[in-house]
Amino acid sequence: AERGNHILDLFAKQDQFRLRAIFTPEHGLRGKEDKEFIPSEAYGENIPVYSLYGDVRKPTSQMLDGLDVIIYDIQDIGTRYYTYITTMAYCMEAAATKGIPFIVLDRPDPINGDIIEGEVLNEKFRSFTGYFTIPTRYAMTSGELANYYKGEYKLNLNLKVIKMENWKRNMWYDQTGLKWVNPSPNMRSLNAAILYPGMGMLETVNISVGRGTASPFTYYGAPWMNNFEILSEFEQNGISFPGLKFNALNFTPNTSTYANQRLSGFRLDITDRNQVRSFDAMIKMLETVRRLNPNNLEYEGTKRSFGSSLLSDMLDGKYHPDEIIESVDNGLYAVNFGGGQVDITSGKFVFSASEAYMIENGKITHPVKGATIIGSGLDTLKSIKMVGNDMRLDTGVGTCGKSGQSVPVGVGQPSLLIDSITVGGTKAR
Repeated sequence: AERGNHILDLFAKQDQFRLRAIFTPEHGLRGKEDKEFIPSEAYGENIPVYSLYGDVRKPTSQMLDGLDVIIYDIQDIGTRYYTYITTMAYCMEAAATKGIPFIVLDRPDPINGDIIEGEVLNEKFRSFTGYFTIPTRYAMTSGELANYYKGEYKLNLNLKVIKMENWKRNMWYDQTGLKWVNPSPNMRSLNAAILYPGMGMLETVNISVGRGTASPFTYYGAPWMNNFEILSEFEQNGISFPGLKFNALNFTPNTSTYANQRLSGFRLDITDRNQVRSFDAMIKMLETVRRLNPNNLEYEGTKRSFGSSLLSDMLDGKYHPDEIIESVDNGLYAVNFGGGQVDITSGKFVFSASEAYMIENGKITHPVKGATIIGSGLDTLKSIKMVGNDMRLDTGVGTCGKSGQSVPVGVGQPSLLIDSITVGGTKAR
């Protein structure tokens, strides 16, 4: 609540309805637990508190007996692998099966609702830490995500979202007037949340993310890394990090990965949060670390958080990182589309391109792996420059004009030339 009162404490003081059960996510009732499994407990004298981060992760039919409605009120941080949204989806599924209405008390996306980053989850890698087929940084509130999930998966659910007042998509959490309350023990600042969509993925490799220090998710390091060597490599290869500064730092975490070991690493400072793309930063950093430490970096566990095998394939040398990142900076020629979604409230869309090529200087060039096309339906319609109906790829010419048509050539579908569409998270140039 705005004044810092927990919703359960407010509910306990009224007499219009009665609390019958409480369900808690990964970090417990008040977001302070940091254990592998959270046991169930009790609230007050006789209200059961069921942990959904233990042996049971979806409410059972017995747990839901006697309930008239389920209310979801949990602050998320806007990253797909932060598990609160998976718990919400599990509860929605259980409510739909039981025929119980589900209410979401919407909350702001703390890292704003405009910037989208990362890979759309491949269903093959769906898990508790990646349940929605959405980008890593998905730019939706919990209420919007609930509406999307109900529609996309056709849940027979009586869903109601209590909307926020005065929230705008471009707002960061510190612009809402709300006090930051740690949603989990190590998510201690807005800056940490901004870095988390990309840099938080380092938890799946053998690099410390600063757990056991005063600044988790802003410190990163390992005993086998050489921070000055990595910084030199960044400089020599012209590797830049818009909105971010890597500062060399040696630190010793007192718990978690590499506890009580001296680590060589970095403190990441945000200089312009509107420019930060932590997903790109993670890719550039890992590729550099892998190149300098080919026998030390362990990265097989990245697939579930990343949402596909693309990152591990890149680190294996199958793709150069520019093949992932360049899809942001150049024109994209999309031939076939895979999974995708359209947000029914805003008209924003996200689609993966199962076959796509770069357009450079008016010619179709190399294939693009894992391309994600993002935009706003209304803005895209306004940005259409040329339309054509050529169904064949002209490999001999491959230009953006053919037989008098002012269009890019196409395969199997009408061709559209669209300016200002977003590919992978930033505006195409």
